[in-house]
Amino acid sequence: GLVANLALDKKVKVTIGKSDAIHSIIATLNSTTSLEVKQAACSALKHIALESKINQSKLSEAGGLDAAFSSIKSFPDDPVLIIAAFGVIKELCIYDEDIARDVISKGGVRIILKAMKDNSDLAMMQFAACGVIGYLPYGQRDKNAPKLTRAVVDAMKTHSEVSYVQIAACDSLLELAQVPTACTILKDKATQKLLLKAKEEFEPCESDVDDIIAACTGTSKNKKKKKKTKGKK
Repeated sequence: GLVANLALDKKVKVTIGKSDAIHSIIATLNSTTSLEVKQAACSALKHIALESKINQSKLSEAGGLDAAFSSIKSFPDDPVLIIAAFGVIKELCIYDEDIARDVISKGGVRIILKAMKDNSDLAMMQFAACGVIGYLPYGQRDKNAPKLTRAVVDAMKTHSEVSYVQIAACDSLLELAQVPTACTILKDKATQKLLLKAKEEFEPCESDVDDIIAACTGTSKNKKKKKKTKGKK
C-alpha cells in the first residue's frame, strides 16, 4: 500500500510516527472485515515500525499486538496476511521483551507452528515465522523450544537454497540453542550437516552456526544470548 511504501523513507517514517496514522491504521485494522484492507494495514504497520523505537512504542501503546493476533484469527488461512502480521509482531518483540512474553501467553507459538506447517513450501512464511521465533524469550526447560527448533530445522531443509530463510533460521536457532532440550535436536548429525551447509554457502550464517554448535557442545566460553536490540525490559 501507499503508506507502507512511504514508510520505507526514513524521513517520511518519522513524520508518520508524529501523526495519528498508527492509531488510525490500527482502528481500521480492527474494524474492517476486508481481507485486502487487513493485509495492507498490517504491511503498513510493519514498515512504519521497522527500525524505529518511537514508532514501535506507539504501535505497542495503540494495541498493535492484539490487532495483529485478531487479524490472523479473522483469516487464519491467508498467508499474505499472516506474513504481514508476523512482521508487526516481530517489531513489537524487538521493542519490548514483555511483549514477546505476551506473544507466548496469547498462543503465539501454536499460531507460528501451524503457519509454518501449513505453508511449508512458502519461503516468505518460514522467514517471517523465524523472525518472530528469534525474539521470543526461552527458559532453560522451555516446553516450546523443541517444537520450534524442529520447525525451523524443517524450514532449512525445505528451503536449503533460499538465503534469507537460512539466515533467519540460523539467527533463531542461536536463541533456541540456549535451551538444553533444543540442543538435543541441534546436535543430531543430520541437523549438524544442515547447519554446516548453511555456514559454507551463506556468509551471514557463519558466526551463528559456530555459536550454535559451541552452545550445544559446551565449548562456548560465554553462553549468553547473541546480542540483539531487544528493546526495553
